[in-house]
Amino acid sequence: MPDLSAHIDPVQVRAALDLSLTESDLPDATIQLPLFTGPAVAEVRRRDPQAESREGEELEHIKNALNLLVAAGLALSFPQITRQQSAEGDAYQRNVVSATDLAADLRQRADEELNEVIGADTTSTMPTFFGLATGRRGR
Repeated sequence: MPDLSAHIDPVQVRAALDLSLTESDLPDATIQLPLFTGPAVAEVRRRDPQAESREGEELEHIKNALNLLVAAGLALSFPQITRQQSAEGDAYQRNVVSATDLAADLRQRADEELNEVIGADTTSTMPTFFGLATGRRGR
């Protein structure tokens, strides 16, 4: 059973951020830095302790969640270029996308992928703060 970080695919991460990104724009080595992969792997392990033993369709959801979480981490540190002009005078401009909105969207998509595996019921993992206590008021 491979380590979860082995399932992180730089091509998928780049595609999640922007379909026009190439390896020269965002190198594989940058995507695979522990600064970005570590928190993604930790989040998946925290949410699904059996993530490393998943197979088939469940494993695909785990891989998608990992790649989306890495992309979310990168979204906040990736420069947002909105306008570019070449020496020949060719200009290109694109809509401004909020990095925090993009990161939140990627995290939401990762949550959806993980919920496909572990279910959306998070109440079973929540600690119980209140219990039944005997009442003695008014005696």
